[in-house]
Amino acid sequence: MYAGNSIFKQDFLNGLWLDLPQEERPLLIVLSACSAGHKDLIRAFSKAGCKYCIAPVFETDWERAALFSALFYTYLFLGEPVHSRSETQPNLKPYGLEVAFEKAKKRLPRLTGWWKMFKDGNEIFIK
Repeated sequence: MYAGNSIFKQDFLNGLWLDLPQEERPLLIVLSACSAGHKDLIRAFSKAGCKYCIAPVFETDWERAALFSALFYTYLFLGEPVHSRSETQPNLKPYGLEVAFEKAKKRLPRLTGWWKMFKDGNEIFIK
């Protein structure tokens, strides 16, 4: 779904999920293709009911994009182990979306693509 230098319209998403009830539409979409964070694409997903989008806005290296995705989902669903002296198994403490995104970006200082996070079609500025 390349949207660079063109207008990506919400109509292009017909049949993807627009016919689903609002509660069944995706809350988060993570795109890892080059320039996937194009404003027209992000706006189309937002208008179609997706609350959050994460994507690179420029060219990205596929290996680093894969590492970013692996780190992001690890932080989001598992977090980092929290050890206690009285426990033999570490407790896992998942992070919220913004923290998981920030931690994944910081773990990859040479991440290409200038990745951004969007909420309701607008960029979330992470520290």
